[in-house]
Amino acid sequence: MIILLKMVNVVETLVRSAITFFGGNQEDFKNRPMSETEIVKFYIFALLMVLIYLILVLLFGKVLWNSCLCELLPVKKCRSVWHILGLMILLGLLLPSSSK
Repeated sequence: MIILLKMVNVVETLVRSAITFFGGNQEDFKNRPMSETEIVKFYIFALLMVLIYLILVLLFGKVLWNSCLCELLPVKKCRSVWHILGLMILLGLLLPSSSK
């Protein structure tokens, strides 16, 4: 439980620092075009958020698979996060509405 709280604190700190670095409170709601640097910052921020999402889903997915699903259903234990990533991709292809 302590490790989970530390992970949450690290992710929260990372997201807060990324938000302040990539924009902070600069929104003036004037619908102006983005400059080149703002576009680059936006794409870097989006890539970081996708990576954080993937890391969290893969780690928690493996833990939940091994601790919950293996006890409830007759399935094998997951030995690698790559299996969870493959399952995410397979479900995204088979059930495209589940990835929204």
